[in-house]
Amino acid sequence: MENDSYPYTDKQRTATQSLRTSLDDYNGKTFLNIRIWVLKDGEWIPTRRGINIYPQELEDLEDAVKYAKEDLEME
Repeated sequence: MENDSYPYTDKQRTATQSLRTSLDDYNGKTFLNIRIWVLKDGEWIPTRRGINIYPQELEDLEDAVKYAKEDLEME
């Protein structure tokens, strides 16, 4: 599967697994794609494990991440 989008983040989790965040388009709609990629046969490929966040959902996600970070810092 080919993906031409440029990742905002590409955080390697293990030798064969990476978490990528990128903007993608599908059927004329743009969304934030947060997805696990795996190394298979020497090539990084996206998996079904992930989520698409649409523009109208970004503010809620941003708030959730902010609150989660605050809670984690308290522990």
